[in-house]
Amino acid sequence: MYKEMSQIYDQLMREDVDYDKWSGYVQSILEKYQVQVATILDLGCGTGNITIPLSKMGYEMTGVDLSEDMLSIADGKAFEQKQNIKWIQGDMSGFSIKNAFDAIISCCDCINYILETEDILKVFQNAYTSLREGGVFTFDIHAPYTLKQIYRNETFTYTSDELCYIWENSFDEDSSIIEYYLNIFIKKHRDPYYTRSEEIHYQRAYEIEEIKELLLESGFKTIDVFGFGSFEEPNEKTERLQFCSKS
Repeated sequence: MYKEMSQIYDQLMREDVDYDKWSGYVQSILEKYQVQVATILDLGCGTGNITIPLSKMGYEMTGVDLSEDMLSIADGKAFEQKQNIKWIQGDMSGFSIKNAFDAIISCCDCINYILETEDILKVFQNAYTSLREGGVFTFDIHAPYTLKQIYRNETFTYTSDELCYIWENSFDEDSSIIEYYLNIFIKKHRDPYYTRSEEIHYQRAYEIEEIKELLLESGFKTIDVFGFGSFEEPNEKTERLQFCSKS
């Protein structure tokens, strides 16, 4: 996953995502819950687009991601921006450092990539044991409305001089899993030809109550759900959900 996508991920996401604003929203969550935060673990940190801005805000950041390619890009960006961040290659469901962090975050719908309920539970349990007492665990997911109605069986395309992709979706009602099939065409510097590659990604739609029950089972006591980017209750057409819980 993200072998070829890592090369173009930032360029594609830059079109739609304001990472400074996103990082500011994460900071506002930490302030809302009145937690003294010095250390933050970023699960599924990707190329560091949230990790690095939070580091610039003064937090001591650790980023975990399964993709070595993504972490390599993240490390290069952090070096260029003179940010000292610890990067760890690992699986979100198999990683924990007992009582090590004041806050744990996971951004950009990483949780949707975990397809099995027992693995989601492992992530939440690891987050709980990796937090100091009273710490905050916050993450976002694509709301079921987004995967079932907006993405569903749609096809999306993107073109520029350097790259092109065709993104085809297929949603399975029985499993609540959506398949993203990507055809990626990349033109490397001074190369007149495009190189084609393909990737298949999967995400699962989770209902709010499913996530809440798993957080409770993991030990979290305070659980709030907001429409992403706000502190307002979500509705049936909310596209992204933000979960906030305290240990």
